[in-house]
Amino acid sequence: MNQAPDKIKSIGWFFYDSKNKMVCLHKRNDDAPESKNTWDYFGGAREEKDKTAEDALRRELQEELGMNFEKNKISLLSTNGKNIYVIFASIHGFRKMKLGEGAGFAWLYLDYAIKHLENLSLDARNQLQKFETETRQFGIIN
Repeated sequence: MNQAPDKIKSIGWFFYDSKNKMVCLHKRNDDAPESKNTWDYFGGAREEKDKTAEDALRRELQEELGMNFEKNKISLLSTNGKNIYVIFASIHGFRKMKLGEGAGFAWLYLDYAIKHLENLSLDARNQLQKFETETRQFGIIN
């Protein structure tokens, strides 16, 4: 599952509030390089100055949202040329979030996002289903 950091070209992430069983997703706009006008996970490209994919994640979080997170709150969900991370956070910690690009963001119940959210990108739906399956398997979600 692990891939050498130099092979990772982009990263993505979504936030998960385990207390409320909600995810925070990004609404992309017309200017998005991919998944235009869809709900998706947040994401960005890895730049030369990023030593690792995690460095890219931290930089993107700061640039796009003006936020930092402790390493123990971030978990790698999948790798396939793009690292997808889950950031465990509380809805209440988002009062200071400043969206730098895109049309918006929203906190949604995980089950609703997977099964009913219209205009959710296929990749995001697959990643959320993977997350739900793995967390159920380990008893994190009932």
